[in-house]
Amino acid sequence: MNLDTHLKEFFGGLNLLVQSLENRNYTIFICLILFQTACNNLAPGECWTDYESNSIVVQESEQGPYGGHLIIHWKNQTTSAFTPSSILEYATLKGWTLMDSAVIHESKSEFPVYLEGIRGAKKDKTLITEFEQFIDSELTVYQFKTSWMLLNPGTDESTFENGYILLGKDQKSMTLYHVWGE
Repeated sequence: MNLDTHLKEFFGGLNLLVQSLENRNYTIFICLILFQTACNNLAPGECWTDYESNSIVVQESEQGPYGGHLIIHWKNQTTSAFTPSSILEYATLKGWTLMDSAVIHESKSEFPVYLEGIRGAKKDKTLITEFEQFIDSELTVYQFKTSWMLLNPGTDESTFENGYILLGKDQKSMTLYHVWGE
């Protein structure tokens, strides 16, 4: 082998090493971005623990390998402590998009989460789960699209509209339900 051949092999190998390191840097950079994004909320919906945190009276978070849920209930003796405008502003700030709302006149002991959301006939809906309902008066339900998916186990049915806030008519109590996974 002559000197030209050795130099070409050397620089060719060096060029591959540089390209590999550049690709590695991009990979490391992308991983760091994903890690930073993922760590902003250690658990789905966790950002809501900062909202009026002094008024939280119930907080339940259950996470498993296939999904989980978060329930937060706030209660405050101040009239209109929780206003729709402040709730919707905070939700938007945290990446939740309002998709629907409805006034519920009757009191229930459980809040059902349907794959299809809060509208439509109950008989046509797929019940995912039911949670204890803390507000025992007329209330408004707000349904939000979140960045976490809710799946109907054993099917291809899914939705990102899986965050709910119930606001009591007197605006002194509110409950958040967020369910994700299977």
